[in-house]
Amino acid sequence: MEYIEGKTIRDMVESGIVSVRKAIDIILQAAEALEAAHKKGILHRDVKSANIMVTMEGRVKVMDFGLAHVESRSQLTRTGTTMGTLSYSSPEQISGRPVDRRSEIFSLGVVFYELLTGQLPFKATNEAEIVFAIINNEPPKLSRVRDDVPELVEAVISRMLEKDPELRYPTCGDVINDLKGLRKEMETSTVGITGTLTQLSKARKSRRFMWAVTGAAATVLIIAAGLIVLPGGPKLDKGKAVVGVFENINQDPELDKFASLPVLWITQGLQASEIIEAEQIQYALQLNDELQRETERSGRLENALSLLARGAGAGWVITGQYWQQGGDLFFQAEIIDATRGRNGIRLEGTEPIRGSPEAPDSLMSTLRDQIIALLARHIATDFEIGRLGAPTVSLEAFNDYKAAGEAFTRGQRMEALRLCYQALERDPDYLTALIMAVTVTHNERRFTECDSLVQVAEQKRDAMTRWERLFLDDLKGWLYGDREASYRASREWVGESSLSYYEAGLNAGNVNRPHEAIRYLSRIDFDLPWSQQWIANWTVYAGELNRIGRHRKALKVIRHGRSVRAESRSLLNAEARTLAAMGKIRELERVVEESINLLPTSSWSPPDLMTGSAEILIAYGHSEEGRALAERAVAWYEDHPDEKEGYPGSYAFTLVVAGRDDEARSLYDTLLSENPNSITSQGRYGILLASAGEREAAQEVSERLAQIEDTRFLKGAHTFWRACIAAHLGDLDDAVQLLNQAYREGNAFGWYLKYSIEVAPLQDHSSFQAWFEPRG
Repeated sequence: MEYIEGKTIRDMVESGIVSVRKAIDIILQAAEALEAAHKKGILHRDVKSANIMVTMEGRVKVMDFGLAHVESRSQLTRTGTTMGTLSYSSPEQISGRPVDRRSEIFSLGVVFYELLTGQLPFKATNEAEIVFAIINNEPPKLSRVRDDVPELVEAVISRMLEKDPELRYPTCGDVINDLKGLRKEMETSTVGITGTLTQLSKARKSRRFMWAVTGAAATVLIIAAGLIVLPGGPKLDKGKAVVGVFENINQDPELDKFASLPVLWITQGLQASEIIEAEQIQYALQLNDELQRETERSGRLENALSLLARGAGAGWVITGQYWQQGGDLFFQAEIIDATRGRNGIRLEGTEPIRGSPEAPDSLMSTLRDQIIALLARHIATDFEIGRLGAPTVSLEAFNDYKAAGEAFTRGQRMEALRLCYQALERDPDYLTALIMAVTVTHNERRFTECDSLVQVAEQKRDAMTRWERLFLDDLKGWLYGDREASYRASREWVGESSLSYYEAGLNAGNVNRPHEAIRYLSRIDFDLPWSQQWIANWTVYAGELNRIGRHRKALKVIRHGRSVRAESRSLLNAEARTLAAMGKIRELERVVEESINLLPTSSWSPPDLMTGSAEILIAYGHSEEGRALAERAVAWYEDHPDEKEGYPGSYAFTLVVAGRDDEARSLYDTLLSENPNSITSQGRYGILLASAGEREAAQEVSERLAQIEDTRFLKGAHTFWRACIAAHLGDLDDAVQLLNQAYREGNAFGWYLKYSIEVAPLQDHSSFQAWFEPRG
């Protein structure tokens, strides 16, 4: 064997915990080594800290391929597992199931965790306990063991240690990409994701530390490098904010006089805006004196921050930096959510603001207005509309917007739109109100109006914040049928709010990335009022779980939602459909009985639940039970003639699911005579013709759909129905090609494609299965 001079990771851990940056670099190199082996089809099978060495030059070597095996033949037995080191084994490895490169990613995740914490993620006193822990237990959160590990690093390790291989990184190459992104972020981030105090430690010799606090007797301490929040401290209040002295990037003592200007201007602006509780600035200066004295006494800034943090209570932190370049003075501010993680999460910042050092008041006025606008939008998260809203000039406009957000999450969309327009009347430059109006008009299918609002918004794009531009791009993708554009835009701001996880998860599912969607949706904070108001948080999450066959987890998610929102018909529907997929007929019957006792609404009735569940029962091999349930839905309509006449399209589809095609065809004839442009009625009528063997007539319907001229806002719906008609005609390859075309035009992937009666002939077709195979 090659002689290597250096230390194993096991040796390094025994000597002390390494820095976050060094740990990332070591694991990155180890992942590169394993990726090289995996590309050759070789599995190491014994990845552990004792088998990874760091040379004197800092190079990482993965050693001891003694248990290596060709991947295509690798299926470790219990004996094979014992040959490796049990504590580093994946759940599938110790269970004797087939293993692949994802198993080694799990083992490397254990090493990563150990390198950062000095301890193994799964601890036990004997082999049996280790086996149980790896299969059943989650490791202690890194933030509980070590307070300077960024959430992004913890997220990478969590994904490496997923119990389910399907949710783990698929390749070491994906691990490498994320680690490189983390490393780049740490090198370029203004805030610095490590949460270290390096920048302020350097600066403390050259200036005095002053802090301004808004909020009664509350302070949270943020340095340019991160936020300090002590365990056991007071609960942080999202109604309070703290403004920290800005950092002098030039470290020029002549510029120190500008450090406290943002404190004064932003704090006074917050007090005047009345959007957040405010405290006198003098209180902050007293805290600054305490900070300075403690720093001088102990020589350790950490002690001083800990002393002040015990009195913390502000949920928002505003900080930033300034510098001089070419005779001009530049200021840049940013907002940090102090309530998320030990070190807080950077949410958003202003663009650099430029002005003359001879006229700093004008510069400060612009900075103050921008940061107040940004902060107010984030405060709007607590008003149950995520990050959609910020005042610009008029407080009245902001209050209208806040009320619009509350109406939107309650489902009162037209009231929300009215309030958005009212806010825009008060302040035509209120861009977040404009963007919300785009959202509401799209959800209400007022596409022409939505298109007009998008054109107005595009003209104001240069005045938007980064988030506003990204959200607008997301909405445009939805409006114009560019699912990939929406996916790319939502990924750019994922993690900045609970809403962002929902939006990214929804868009990931729409582009056939269910595993990625689940990772995003699983991170939604369901304790937030907004999250609990937005029913789709649960239903979309459950839908993606159902799509990959994780029905038990989906049912758990739905029942959690119902425990919070027991009145929700959507969640009741979701529970019924999940039970149908699981074949749990008795439990489904209980839910059906529950639905029958509920009053119909303008958007829901008991047959909706029964018909949807029946369709899934049939698709999942319970045809007899499915047809019986559909017949029960038909009977409900017969007993409720007003509903039958008021929603003839729903009744017609129920007849289709029940197998009563002749009656359904007659009803669709009537519907098309009344509304010949209905795409859905044309599509379902064409399917019935195809199923009856009337090929020429079915093809005529498909041709009419193909000749629709204005398809701007159809999102591929006309092409989707053409695909369904082709499938029922037996033209399966043509059907798959049309489905792919429909996707390119904006039709989304979703769980419905696995059970929809419209695409039932395709389910066993290899081309359809390959097309529907999840990406990523």
